[in-house]
Amino acid sequence: APYNYLWEKHDGSVYVPLINAQTLSDQSVGDYKVTVTDFNGCQVSEEDIEIKQPENFTIDDVIDINTVSCFGGKDGSFTVVPKRPGNFEYSIDGVSWQVSPTFSSLVAGGYQVAMRDLDQPGPVYCARYDVEHVVIDQPEALTVSEESITNVTCLSGNDGAIEVAVGGGTVAVGGDYTYQWYRVTETGNIALTLGS
Repeated sequence: APYNYLWEKHDGSVYVPLINAQTLSDQSVGDYKVTVTDFNGCQVSEEDIEIKQPENFTIDDVIDINTVSCFGGKDGSFTVVPKRPGNFEYSIDGVSWQVSPTFSSLVAGGYQVAMRDLDQPGPVYCARYDVEHVVIDQPEALTVSEESITNVTCLSGNDGAIEVAVGGGTVAVGGDYTYQWYRVTETGNIALTLGS
């Protein structure tokens, strides 16, 4: 004989009726109660049936943030550290996922890190988007311009000079830029050494 099922969800202090079906689906976290009635009107109830959710997951820290070394380059990187142990995948575009918490070969800009819990049923898994925002910086563009030119004093002389002004880029603390001069010829560029 068929049974009647009354599913109810605990809403604060009372149970709110839901549906009459053997299986209750597409429900949120909470406490539920089912009352089953047979053909003769006999009833049995089961209370405190709890639908739980997986443990929360997020990013605890971002480490090893490496800026792009040259303006317009793509060698930036960073590593995320999850707040709890688990099997996670990570993404910075919400489409491509990776098990490694390290992202590399990045251009300068902002990245929204998403993660998903592989310990939950697939294929969708439990994903959280915009978990962490990471910014990869880059140095200013390296620029060079002519500061002054001194022409040779005599025909075929070698007392000419060129001075350039350089800006941007990255200079080591207490250091300076490194320069390599070339003489341009019809057959190619020739690297010059000090005194040549």
